[in-house]
Amino acid sequence: MDEGVDMKKSSNARHWLTLAACCGLTASSIGIFTNSVGVFYSPVSDSLGVGRGAFAMHATLATLAMAFLAPLSARLLPKLPLRLYLGLGMVLGVGSTALMAFSKSIWAFYLLGPLKGAGVAFFGILPVTAVISNWFQKSYGLAVGAALSFSGLSGAVFSPLFTFIIEKAGWQAAFLWMAGLGLVLALPGVLTLRLTPQEVSLAPYGGSVAVAMPDIRENRPKAKLYMPALVLACTFSLLACAITSVGQHFPTVAEAAGLSAQVGAMMVSAGMVGNIISKLAIGILSDHKGPFFANGCMLLVNGLSMGVMLLLSPVLPAVAIGAAFF
Repeated sequence: MDEGVDMKKSSNARHWLTLAACCGLTASSIGIFTNSVGVFYSPVSDSLGVGRGAFAMHATLATLAMAFLAPLSARLLPKLPLRLYLGLGMVLGVGSTALMAFSKSIWAFYLLGPLKGAGVAFFGILPVTAVISNWFQKSYGLAVGAALSFSGLSGAVFSPLFTFIIEKAGWQAAFLWMAGLGLVLALPGVLTLRLTPQEVSLAPYGGSVAVAMPDIRENRPKAKLYMPALVLACTFSLLACAITSVGQHFPTVAEAAGLSAQVGAMMVSAGMVGNIISKLAIGILSDHKGPFFANGCMLLVNGLSMGVMLLLSPVLPAVAIGAAFF
């Protein structure tokens, strides 16, 4: 018993290092490769002589690739070595982004966009949440909130940096910087993460003892699929993801309300700050009150804030910024 307790206490550092590596993965896959791409819309479309919508289509294709590959990536996660799984995603994400720096045609972006989306599907949110669920029996919500908050944090930090690089050295150099920073942030997770603590003879954080690794090849009875629950879950997920895309349109919302471009930019920044803080808050709330209560609070705040945006006035910019934050 004493030996088991000592092992548990000595393993805590490894658990927090695992969380730190997961933060790097979300900062790279979502914060850099997904959330920061908007700063390239105007300079690249002007350089290629195409409309912004035409260039933005490559980001849509990337998102569709992520969506369609999600079921495959979920099936492969327990079957492939985690280093190979994450490494494949990192190579696709970093490599496709670096190649964008040398692209001369919009069709090249239409090819590279889905490759980047495929990469993000393999080293983004899915493996991060799976790893954390295995490593954290206690404070799971806080751990997930902390890891996902780095997607907003890195977007808030690196989007202005990429804008600065575009102004000083061009969008080609900015894509190379994007690829390099994404590699640096993701590499520690690719090299060090394990899917479960049992692989290194540790117990989950908050657990008492390490247990044996389950045999994933073991024949188990297949669970019956309850179609109404599946449809409801997919619909909820679709609507939740739609809410996360609202922040991209804050400048347009500000313009429609008669507010200045500066206020629109501040709304984007406020939204990112709210993104970081709320993920931590929702994680803590989920740990203490349960996920249903936490989700209910989140949806209520989202609904009220978007309702306020319908009533924005050009004489009250602070209200617009506050609504963006919430």
